[in-house]
Amino acid sequence: MNILRENKSFRALAISAFFNKLGSSMYNLVFVSFAATMPNNKLAVGIANIIVLIPVFFTLFIGIKADETKLKRRWLILLGFVQSILFILVGLLTQTTTWLAFSIICLINIVSDIISDYRGGLELPIFQHTVKQENLIEAHSVNQFISYVCNFSGQALGVYVLTISNDNFGLVAVFNALSFFASSFILIKYKKFLLHTNVEIYQKSFVLKIKETYLGLKEVFQKSEKTNFTLMLLSILLINALGSGFSAIYNISFLKVPLLGLTFSQSVFILQIIMILFSIIGTISPHDYFSKLRLISIIFLDSIIIFAISLNNSLGGSQVLSMLGLAFLFYLSGKINPKINSLLMSSLPSDLLARSGALLSLLFMLAMPIGNIIFTIFSLFAIQSAWLLYSICAFVVLLLTFKLTNEKK
Repeated sequence: MNILRENKSFRALAISAFFNKLGSSMYNLVFVSFAATMPNNKLAVGIANIIVLIPVFFTLFIGIKADETKLKRRWLILLGFVQSILFILVGLLTQTTTWLAFSIICLINIVSDIISDYRGGLELPIFQHTVKQENLIEAHSVNQFISYVCNFSGQALGVYVLTISNDNFGLVAVFNALSFFASSFILIKYKKFLLHTNVEIYQKSFVLKIKETYLGLKEVFQKSEKTNFTLMLLSILLINALGSGFSAIYNISFLKVPLLGLTFSQSVFILQIIMILFSIIGTISPHDYFSKLRLISIIFLDSIIIFAISLNNSLGGSQVLSMLGLAFLFYLSGKINPKINSLLMSSLPSDLLARSGALLSLLFMLAMPIGNIIFTIFSLFAIQSAWLLYSICAFVVLLLTFKLTNEKK
């Protein structure tokens, strides 16, 4: 964490990102809770669940626009204040439970999440300009740690404020507004340190921009990992799908066989704690042995662990062994994003940074619900069948990653 003390620009961006992500995560859960107070609450909650996913589909477009923005520093600061104003409006709208008010809040929630993604893209060239290459993995580890903390603490804070205020949604919106205000205000103090290279804009079609982004990523990863980029990307997508499948199967299996004789709620809670805690530990230890491995080597280790856990569960093996395997799996997974982000930052020009990260994020995020849905459906029929299918898929991924680790391009 030395980089936070030594690099003023990075420190300003990290603190700003903390408040921005805290504000974004705080209201997503509370937004669903507000929907539950609507007259037709089932419909409203269903709409809310969909609304929080909509910004994902704008990720790539927003990344391209962030890359093409010339006055990144100005917009980075200005948009935090815009978000603050939007949530003051939300605070006023939550005083009524009409469908018109709910519809406007839905729209504001989408706009605010898109702005947060846009601001994240604007930060990247400044990040690239001010962080030395040898400090990139540490810097990205700090950023990912902030994301984990904000996602967890933001929702917890939102629920806490709701609890002590007797479901005063307007008060939570005020906290949101203050959080976004702080994220921009801190940048004003360090404004002179927020530097980036000049942007040159070329008129190209959206499809051509996506193609260039893919080819840029392909060149970077094949040069760094000396392996087939398309197969490596497929491996990561499959591992993400399988990773989300763990929660799907366990959540249903715990209904009949809870973890270590605990209740269902306690079992699910421990599973979530293992996943979150060891992801954080993996993220905040950027200088250990596993952090020095090639990306494809970490992916190969992940595939071995996933197959071992699924085989253990298919054969009715020890729950403790499976939990230990999960802990190590998520510890390793916590190292993947910082490694990918630092590789992009050190290899790509500034005008491709946001869109490249956005393209990968979009692909990774889309893979997760697919795995969740597939293994949930099989788990509803028979848990052992779900674990058997999971083991087969895990074995295929293991063979694929083994091929990649021994392939020279």
